[in-house]
Amino acid sequence: MSHYHGYLERAQSLLAGHGGKVTFKPVFGAAAAYIDGAIFLTSGKFGVALKLPAEQCEHLIEKKGGAALKYFEKGHVKKGYVVLPEAMLADAKIVQTLIVRSMEYCRG
Repeated sequence: MSHYHGYLERAQSLLAGHGGKVTFKPVFGAAAAYIDGAIFLTSGKFGVALKLPAEQCEHLIEKKGGAALKYFEKGHVKKGYVVLPEAMLADAKIVQTLIVRSMEYCRG
């Protein structure tokens, strides 16, 4: 967990001001944000990933430079998650829109 606190700080800064009961826990060396008991955001050495509907993940990967989430280089792909490109993370409006979608999606 040596880098965990840095990942946690990044996740917390992205989620500042969002309502709901967001909690944080370590997961596979990364920081995971939970809403109502479900993971919706992870921050780790891979970057920042959101849980979104499959079609939106595909769009972000194919058209916007996103990537499939893998916690480990040789690990399996976590379906339903997309790692956001750094350029997209620089656009606060886009990121906040995607975070809200992810939170709503994970709340069911």
